[in-house]
Amino acid sequence: VLAAAMIIYLLMNSIAGMFESGTVWVTGTYPADDFALGRAEKEYTRLAMELDRNIIDVGDEKKWKNTLVNKFGADESKLRSKPKNWYWGKSSVYDWEPVYDFDRYKLWSFLCAYYTEFDADDNFKITHWEYTSDTEKLINDLFKAEYSFVYTYDDNGYWNELDRYVYYPDGENSFWFNDGCADRYAYSDTFDANSDCRLFSDSCTIYFDPSTFEILDSRETGDSSESDLYGYDGYKRTGYYLVNQYYDNDNCDRYYYDDWDSDIGEYIHTYDDGSTTVCHSNEDYPYLVSGDDINWSDEDISHDVWGWQYFQKEEWIEDPALYYSVKQKRDLDSAAKTILGLMPNGSERCELYEWYLGESDGAPDIHGGHQSYANILPGDSFYDDYVAAGKIAAGFGYCMKEWGEYSHLYEEKNKKHNGIDILVDKDTEVYAAFDGKITQLNKDKGIIRLRTDSFKYFYEAGESDEDVDGRDTEVIYYNVSVADTLAVGSTVKAGELIGYISGDTMCDSGKDNSSYISEPYLHLQVYIDKDGFGWEYVDPIPLLGNKAKTDSGG
Repeated sequence: VLAAAMIIYLLMNSIAGMFESGTVWVTGTYPADDFALGRAEKEYTRLAMELDRNIIDVGDEKKWKNTLVNKFGADESKLRSKPKNWYWGKSSVYDWEPVYDFDRYKLWSFLCAYYTEFDADDNFKITHWEYTSDTEKLINDLFKAEYSFVYTYDDNGYWNELDRYVYYPDGENSFWFNDGCADRYAYSDTFDANSDCRLFSDSCTIYFDPSTFEILDSRETGDSSESDLYGYDGYKRTGYYLVNQYYDNDNCDRYYYDDWDSDIGEYIHTYDDGSTTVCHSNEDYPYLVSGDDINWSDEDISHDVWGWQYFQKEEWIEDPALYYSVKQKRDLDSAAKTILGLMPNGSERCELYEWYLGESDGAPDIHGGHQSYANILPGDSFYDDYVAAGKIAAGFGYCMKEWGEYSHLYEEKNKKHNGIDILVDKDTEVYAAFDGKITQLNKDKGIIRLRTDSFKYFYEAGESDEDVDGRDTEVIYYNVSVADTLAVGSTVKAGELIGYISGDTMCDSGKDNSSYISEPYLHLQVYIDKDGFGWEYVDPIPLLGNKAKTDSGG
């Protein structure tokens, strides 16, 4: 490890002459421009915010089902009814708190290690990398290696027995009719009058549980072990039962008396006039009334058909619940090392990753080494005083802080956060990031735009300063009380006082953001020209450095 660290150290110092003249660059500098770093951060945070949007929609009583089906591949047939209770995060099903542990420095260090080139002899060189479609795919793989969405839909229902059963068809001595039956299932219906029972079947056959006589819904099958809704043969329970026509039913008088004659082996039917006749053998079905035993009142009904009735005994009380969470399969550090470790020279890449993070023995802790601007707030180091101190309320890219929480850009779909929000006390001094000119002032809204047409970034330097024109660059400040001495056209030096934190909580869209960030903050944006290919916002964090010393005392 030490030998590898020394090689990296020497190699990184060998390219120091490429950097901007007059700036001290040390080992551990990210070999990429700020456009690449910003695009990588935007892609990772886009994936996070997209997942978070879907998580929030799962908790919406109007969107939950479509989101589970269309975004997470759920089987719609299993989501039978709207949950009465939603359980997000840690619950009786998922015993962990959802964790979002994004670290921009780990992402950038991972990409730098990934794009390092090795030759056949395992010698390597630090490679300047650019953001491409391959980078986007790689970040997607990294994100998937870290997180997955999980959910459990629990019917939580139960069968409730009715206080009073409801019999069908309605009316005393009323029957449905059929002309046959099978060994395990009921019978084929040949009369339109029986169409009320089509709520149980798409055909003319009624299915039932032979042990209980409960009618089963044959229109939908399922695993009998999955839910109390499923019964015999996996068909859905209904709570409706065929009436046992023997007289031993306690709920109401049935057609056949339970008079068993052991000598005859058949049931005896007793007529109203007291006479009896053998009418129904024990091999027949107790839920059917034989046409031989009764004269059907309807002359159109054949004497040969069988009569039957059913009743509702139970009702299904729905009490569904939805449990859902984000499972962190591994943290960002482990996910990065897992991917790097599977590559050729995997162990060396993992060492490079730790070197860029400043975690290897002897590695400089310079946080990417892109610091080109003066610190725009009080303090000796922007990283130490604001980043490491947890003062970044909203980062660059797509706003995402914790799983399941609304960001202040959630309702503005696909709206990127083109800067950072830094928590700062009201009346704190604000300084110029570099030598430049004030091109916009809006004292009412607290906006200052600082511009230079020739800022020289280290990664585009030539053999000498004269070979580099520099890039058009703007830094835009929001929520600032503008200094009285400042006007449009004023020129300022890096570190010069330009205003004070106003205490406002406005975002760049002009909307009040106090419902999401209630403390005073500075919203800061960096906007850079891409050499005639348009302008692009980048993350200000890696560019902000130490406090500049000026004649004005900044």
